[in-house]
Amino acid sequence: EMYGELLRLSDKVLLTQIPRLKDKTTPEYRAMGDFEPEAESAVRKILTQMKPEDTLLVTGSLYLVGELRKLWMDRVSF
Repeated sequence: EMYGELLRLSDKVLLTQIPRLKDKTTPEYRAMGDFEPEAESAVRKILTQMKPEDTLLVTGSLYLVGELRKLWMDRVSF
């Protein structure tokens, strides 16, 4: 259901998986849409397609966000 909502709201949705749980990723999940098995590669791929005014949303689990956090932490300050 969430995937359908994201497709309705976004120009591009790229599915990925958490590296340490990749053996639990089902074939049905992989077949839902564009799928990149390596989470870091998925983010890098999307970033090359983005315009400056675009927004990247990482959603799913805190495990996934934690895995990807290293990609932007040195460039973001709060």
